[in-house]
Amino acid sequence: MSTSTAAAAISAAEITAPISLTSLIHNAALSSESPISQEALSDKQVASYIRSLSNFSLTDLKTQPQQLQSKSEALHQQLSELCISQTDAFVHIHHAEQQFAPSLSHFATRLDDLIANTLPDLQAAADAFVSASQPVLAERERVHNVADQYQRGHLSDLLEIPPLVQTCVKAGHHSEAIQLAEHLVNLLKQSHEAPIAASSSDTLHGQRSTYLSLLIEALSHLASMKADLISSFSKTGLKLPAALKSVTILRRLNQFESSLPNLPDWQLVLASAQAITNALVPQLSMTENQLCLAFLKARIRSFHSALDAMGSPSSFSSEAYLRRYIDLWRQEMADTLGMAFPLFIDHASSASLNQSKDDASSDMVTPAYLVSSFATSGLQRLRDTVSVQLVTAANRVPLASSASAGSTSSTSTANLEMLADTFANIHTQLSYASAALTRFGLDFGSLLFAPTSDTDPSTRSLSTIETVWLDALTRSLDHIFSHTHAQLDEHLQKDGALPSQWLISSQLPSSALEDLYR
Repeated sequence: MSTSTAAAAISAAEITAPISLTSLIHNAALSSESPISQEALSDKQVASYIRSLSNFSLTDLKTQPQQLQSKSEALHQQLSELCISQTDAFVHIHHAEQQFAPSLSHFATRLDDLIANTLPDLQAAADAFVSASQPVLAERERVHNVADQYQRGHLSDLLEIPPLVQTCVKAGHHSEAIQLAEHLVNLLKQSHEAPIAASSSDTLHGQRSTYLSLLIEALSHLASMKADLISSFSKTGLKLPAALKSVTILRRLNQFESSLPNLPDWQLVLASAQAITNALVPQLSMTENQLCLAFLKARIRSFHSALDAMGSPSSFSSEAYLRRYIDLWRQEMADTLGMAFPLFIDHASSASLNQSKDDASSDMVTPAYLVSSFATSGLQRLRDTVSVQLVTAANRVPLASSASAGSTSSTSTANLEMLADTFANIHTQLSYASAALTRFGLDFGSLLFAPTSDTDPSTRSLSTIETVWLDALTRSLDHIFSHTHAQLDEHLQKDGALPSQWLISSQLPSSALEDLYR
């Protein structure tokens, strides 16, 4: 029984026995009369010393307490000597420690306040700053993206489209200007057709707003191009190729503007423009009637400018002024009709095939009607001018014959012959002008000098030239026979005057009647 108990004790002792010298020292330190704390044993230098004991021999281990005691005494002796030799330093250290101790307690109090109050407030302020800085950071990122896109060339190319349109307009590259505006329209359509995510809806809205702003700026340059093209119709020496190019560009502007209502947000742009006094969106389209009317008005301005350059009627004789006026009128009328027919009438006849009957019946004014009205008004203007100048030339005949008293009837005859030559020359020139405009259906030979309703009933069956010539001849004859009529009136007033004495006068030469009927 005792043998089994001893074996169990030995086994328990083996199980609880430390497996190393370090563990033995640790156990002994904890169970000694003055135990050593675990923190002291875990010190780096203490742990290193304990590990080095395993390398000592038994003799060295036995001498270690004595050596440690000797080192302790030596250190104590050195410390005592140091305190004696460095008394002042230790006194200063003691004073410093006495003064620094309250600061440490105050510092601990402030540190506790910092941990308890200041740091939570700082954390809350930091969180609030993060929340408040998010919009600024988002705006900064957007600006950074814009700057990045601009540096890469995408945004700069987009922003340069309106200036490029203006440059093309000034340089006369009208087709390229319209193509640039069409490119903006395509970009706007693509931005609307792209799938919209919840995070990018604001970005796409801003992108479309940018496209609309650039498009409106480009439209303003196209409006100035439209005004330049219309004003080009009044240039002197305008020919069909240049006019056809301008009309084609204006029709392209009409087609371009017809595609704008299909753009997204375009109705909102028009509504905002109508709310403002000066509309932001210029009008580019023109109907065929408006285009034809603008062309004819420009040609009228060109004719008036040429008349102003020619000079006033008072600076020429009536014959010289009429020659220049008829030549200018014929040239301007032929050029205008020669351009108006292929530009509007022929084009309108081909385009009318694509129009419905309702549209054709509702539009009573056509380019053909406008051209016909232009020709009629021009013919009336020519008729009035020629009539006034012929009357002026005819009125000068009796004045010239009466300028010198006592002149013979041969002077009046010469003046009448000169007036007849003038009328013949004017008639020939007008016949040539009528023949030149016959190819346009404007044969006005039988219309120019037709009788008018406001003429005298006795001469209503005569033309204007015939009426003016008859008036001039009547005044000339009245002037020639004015003295004879006076003599006859004088003899008729005398008592008993015989008929044989009525035509007898000492002042009338015998060759007067011979010169009259020569």
